Amino acid sequence: MSEELARYKKYLRLLDTDKLIIASIIEVRDRLDDNSEVHELDRQLITLAGSLVMIKGSWGDWAGEPEWWCNLWPIARGEYPIEKLPVYLRKLAHKLYYGG
Repeated sequence: MSEELARYKKYLRLLDTDKLIIASIIEVRDRLDDNSEVHELDRQLITLAGSLVMIKGSWGDWAGEPEWWCNLWPIARGEYPIEKLPVYLRKLAHKLYYGG
């Protein structure tokens, strides 16, 4: 496992307890290639997005960026265009946040 991938996993585990980790998640995710292991971690990130609604201000600095992982606040509110999400995340996001 790459060092970046290990760091991404670590930050996801910390997300619920350390809200300052958000910037690190975005920074590391920007550098990861798409592969099945990253996709599984992305699914975890989408699942955690609902808890991020409570810390909207922390995501305000990145909302509107082209990468979906910078838009977790609008995703969790069902406001981000679902067609902009990767195909492998759409069903989960729809179920959790878009009334599916």
